[in-house]
Amino acid sequence: MDLTALKSDTQSFRTAQFRILRYRRRARLFSIVGLVAIAAAIVAYSVWPSRTRVSSLQDATFSQLTNELGEQLFPSLSPDGKSFAYISRDGGDWDIFLRRVNGKNAINLTRDSNADDTQPAFSPDGEWIAFRSERDGGGIFVMGATGESVKRITNFGYNPSWSPDGREIAIAEEPVADDPNARSGLSALWAVAVSTGKSRRISEGDAVQPAWSPHGDRIAFWATKQGQRDIWTIRSDGTYPVAITNDASLDWSTAWSPDGRYIYFSSDRAGNPNLWRVEVDERSGQTRSSPEPVMTGGGLAERHHARFAADGQHIVYVEEVSGANIQRVVFDPLEARLVGNPTRITDVSRTICSLDLSPDGRWIAYHSCGNQEDIFVIRPDGTETQITNDSYKDRIPRGSPDGQRLAF
Repeated sequence: MDLTALKSDTQSFRTAQFRILRYRRRARLFSIVGLVAIAAAIVAYSVWPSRTRVSSLQDATFSQLTNELGEQLFPSLSPDGKSFAYISRDGGDWDIFLRRVNGKNAINLTRDSNADDTQPAFSPDGEWIAFRSERDGGGIFVMGATGESVKRITNFGYNPSWSPDGREIAIAEEPVADDPNARSGLSALWAVAVSTGKSRRISEGDAVQPAWSPHGDRIAFWATKQGQRDIWTIRSDGTYPVAITNDASLDWSTAWSPDGRYIYFSSDRAGNPNLWRVEVDERSGQTRSSPEPVMTGGGLAERHHARFAADGQHIVYVEEVSGANIQRVVFDPLEARLVGNPTRITDVSRTICSLDLSPDGRWIAYHSCGNQEDIFVIRPDGTETQITNDSYKDRIPRGSPDGQRLAF
């Protein structure tokens, strides 16, 4: 995934100029071509050259923040927009890393912990990072911005969001990672005092991924109600919940603009997953506009976990695109082991599905998954032929025993 940062030269969100960093998520399918065909899947991330434009924000430019293999999630910008925290599983468990924007060296802030540490969130003054950790039974912890002075705040909670005065942290009872469809329970919101750990309940119904508004008036969240996933806000004292969206679209992963005028969120409305925003009255929670896309283009990229810097000039988010590719490796059937390193056969942005190896091992048939699904045949040297090219869903090719025909 490529973190995406937006940079503006003015404080106006209608005339802002942005620099955006993006993640592309690619799941590579490794297929072994030899006497036996074996498939396994792993996840990797690579950068997608930007074709994205900001529709309501002018003159957007995009910059890549990360390009290493593996997943990087939950970016959080420092208030000045010069650094960002994120999580990576580079060392086996999830750790929190700190990096300068456009810097190359990442500092592992939680290297001393063998437990998963996730969901970092910079404090308003930039001195602290709140995060979820599974250490010692799990809970919300706070550490210095460079990883020192770790202390527990609660023994429960996920997706921490600081109050603008830095005195409290809003948390949810249930976690959300990068698949909003995966959750099925009910989750309440809580606010926890940073100095004492004393907690108070904010919401009674379902609520996840809280985002405290810049002036402290309301907390945005998303909830599953009557089969829909919609955006809501609620006063910080737990009163007057207001629905921001109310439709069949999948709406989740909220963030406030630093001036409190807009709520940004991820949504699949208009067909593709994208970042959207809606103008709201921060004090009352009432909407002042219909949802509008922040960016257009980008194919099937899913954009989420958006977070602003307090300077109003940067936004960072995760961009995720699924794909699959084929590799081959020699298999020794007598020793029942692989020999040598895998060799890449394809390197494409589409997702490859339903592999079928020909009887003589000279070609592989597959179909591409996505909006247009077609049949392809490829040889081990990478020579590829597209068999179908139409609007129909052409799937699951299977070769005849003599290798001369395909059924699909």
